[in-house]
Amino acid sequence: MLVNILRKKYNFFIYLFVGVVFFYGTLNLSTFGIYYPEYGNILNRVQKYLSLFLIFIAIDRIITSGYDKRKIAFFILFMFFLAATRTKTWVIFELFFVPFLLNDTLDIKKVYKIILVSILLSVFVISFLYVTNAILTLDYVKYGSNKIYTFGFRHPNFLGFSILLLTTVYLLLRDVIRLFDVLVVLIAFIVCHCVTESRTSSALLLLLLISAVICTRKNSISLNMRKKVFYFTCAVYIVLILLFYFFAITESGRSFLQNKYLGSLDARLYMGKYGLEHYGFSILGQDVDFVGNYEETKEKVYWVIDSSCFYLPIAMGILPALMIFFCHIFSFKNAIFRCDLKVYLIQIIFVLFELFEIVSITSALSMVIYFAPFANIFKNKS
Repeated sequence: MLVNILRKKYNFFIYLFVGVVFFYGTLNLSTFGIYYPEYGNILNRVQKYLSLFLIFIAIDRIITSGYDKRKIAFFILFMFFLAATRTKTWVIFELFFVPFLLNDTLDIKKVYKIILVSILLSVFVISFLYVTNAILTLDYVKYGSNKIYTFGFRHPNFLGFSILLLTTVYLLLRDVIRLFDVLVVLIAFIVCHCVTESRTSSALLLLLLISAVICTRKNSISLNMRKKVFYFTCAVYIVLILLFYFFAITESGRSFLQNKYLGSLDARLYMGKYGLEHYGFSILGQDVDFVGNYEETKEKVYWVIDSSCFYLPIAMGILPALMIFFCHIFSFKNAIFRCDLKVYLIQIIFVLFELFEIVSITSALSMVIYFAPFANIFKNKS
């Protein structure tokens, strides 16, 4: 039967979807979509058609696996977000659907290899188009320095994030972190810092470098420390979010930051405050008129919310924001209680990145950090 033939190919289509998400997501960090919107639309349609087929796969697996109530509940939740959210409709689906519902039959190492190849292929396409002048980028001057070239990417921070993402996937592929791997991360940090001058990505690559050094000496979390590490991590995560709001919207917070040069952090707090005052929170997303660098050239005033603390509840909605928040908590818990120190440290780095940059979520590229923590979560439940 056709269905039985398709069932044998289910993993192929899941791997294909993951590859397309990371190829297209990385390509969207460049100016490709601005110069060639028709090709971008084709890739977008391919991704959406694959998404629809993944929904069919999930339904079939739920039926054939004995109607697991938890899977049904999460499936309904994903469908609710697809049907109800007004903006960024597919982001929650792209981030969590495969790691959550279709992860149990996948080879995680193979997933990471596909992700790495997809990103590298996309970077090669971007570089080739840039070298041949098929796509261009705006010139940037950051922190009073000389002109910064982004080599086809929309922004220096997007180029920096691509370097961070590639380095992260490389480390996830390594069973044991050795000195050579530490050198790879060091080179990535130097390139990111010197070429992109992206403070966020450079700082987090430095943290990734420190994490890699730690993992050369220790690769697991002590059993008797798991609960303490988990509760401490959750507490720090919540406190950081609250501090962002405190410094952005309270008089005490603003006066504390007054006359202090905090660069990009101060800008993110200001943009978040502006967004709250002019749009406010939404339940399931709302249309927000963001003005990026390319729109600014059309005599509009630049205004973009970079921090996920503000972007998620304002633009995507409180309910999607809560799902992302609890998925982070769940990822922390699984990484810690499975004693996987490397995955745990990478989780922290991506959460910190999201506090300053939203691109990892809006591009769905942070999907990569959920495969290991969500692996086999339904294994013991029929």
